[in-house]
Amino acid sequence: MAGCSPPNQSRADTICRMEAASGSHTVKIVAYSLSKGLGIGNSIECAKFSLYGHQWALLYYPDGIYTRQFNYCISFYLKLLTEIREAEGEMKVVLEFRLLDDKGKTSTDASKSARVTFLKKGDIKGFDEFMNRSYLEASNFIKDDCFTVRCTVRVIKPWYEQVVKRPRVLVPAPDLHEHFGHLLESEEGSDVTFRLADGASFNAHRLILAARSPVFRAELFGPMMESKSNCINIQDMEASVFRALLHFIYTDSVPEQCIESHAMAQHLLVAADRYGMERLKVACEEKLSGCIDVDNVGTTLALAEQHNCVQLKSICLDFISRYQWV
Repeated sequence: MAGCSPPNQSRADTICRMEAASGSHTVKIVAYSLSKGLGIGNSIECAKFSLYGHQWALLYYPDGIYTRQFNYCISFYLKLLTEIREAEGEMKVVLEFRLLDDKGKTSTDASKSARVTFLKKGDIKGFDEFMNRSYLEASNFIKDDCFTVRCTVRVIKPWYEQVVKRPRVLVPAPDLHEHFGHLLESEEGSDVTFRLADGASFNAHRLILAARSPVFRAELFGPMMESKSNCINIQDMEASVFRALLHFIYTDSVPEQCIESHAMAQHLLVAADRYGMERLKVACEEKLSGCIDVDNVGTTLALAEQHNCVQLKSICLDFISRYQWV
């Protein structure tokens, strides 16, 4: 809560209180009768607040802002307290003031809105004839010598976006795969060795293999014999295929050179199916489906049938159907 008293008052009565939420600010004028007689053109600064990167103040003119024959209107204005930066240019605002009752209901006779433009620090924009004093004093909107006004400030969106837009912090691209790939190459901390029939061997990490493959998880941490051994023999897989399988496990990608040939993609699909690597299996299917020809469609169809590759099988059958038609 913020409070202020009118000038030239001997009493220390609180005249204004302000509550803020988003772009709306509610001002409660307390001891309204004390504020009357302040004089035309004299204001009370009800509240200061920050919005859209600038400082603002609400000004209450109990006797109106301009000279009139009869001093009968209450004025409310919004004042810009900070400089407009050159890059921002003029600031266009939709400004609204509404009289509220104690339940938040607004008065149709004391609701004003307008599109205004602020050009520099110190500019004030608002409504000199916001409401008739006799209307206020005869209404249910004033109780215990108090009334409430809500001010809503909406900076027009194109300007606001231009002002608040900041240079973005560029987040580096994900590099987890690079770190894990380096771990595979360096073999640092490896705790299991795979030996293939051709004499090649690969060191790897049990936890990573188990996290990526349900088959490796069962072999390395289940009741199987391999779980108690630091060396596992693989008899029916080529070293290049197993190397590509490990690369995918650690980096979630397949080196292009590993699936350059149709035959390599076929072997890698078999390995992916064997170790429950569904994403790798689909990647191999995609590779195979893109290079089907009359020489390999038969073996590809047989492979798709054997390893339950539904989409690849459908593509092979479609190719055969179209080829026979031609």
